[in-house]
Amino acid sequence: NYFKDFLYCANKINLFFKQIDIKESIGIRCKVKGGGKSSQIHAVISSIAKAIKNKFSEEGEENKQIRSKIRKTGYITVDTRRAEMKMYGRKKSRKLRQRSKR
Repeated sequence: NYFKDFLYCANKINLFFKQIDIKESIGIRCKVKGGGKSSQIHAVISSIAKAIKNKFSEEGEENKQIRSKIRKTGYITVDTRRAEMKMYGRKKSRKLRQRSKR
């Protein structure tokens, strides 16, 4: 209901379900906090992908095909970038104190 007015989000979710092509119906309820609508929709889709992958984790040819389709969509991979550690004597990791020229 939250993404109804945001056409881009609805299209992204529908595109994801068309790509994985699951025959059985799945009930979904998500709660998202923080970020903008675009990052929220990405978080929703990646959590749905993880849940579906866990549901079809059993061995079998059909389950293997569904897992490979989910992997090809690119929502299982996680962004590994992290904030740099704060360094001694600085306010942040890269921020230095302002020096006077004279």
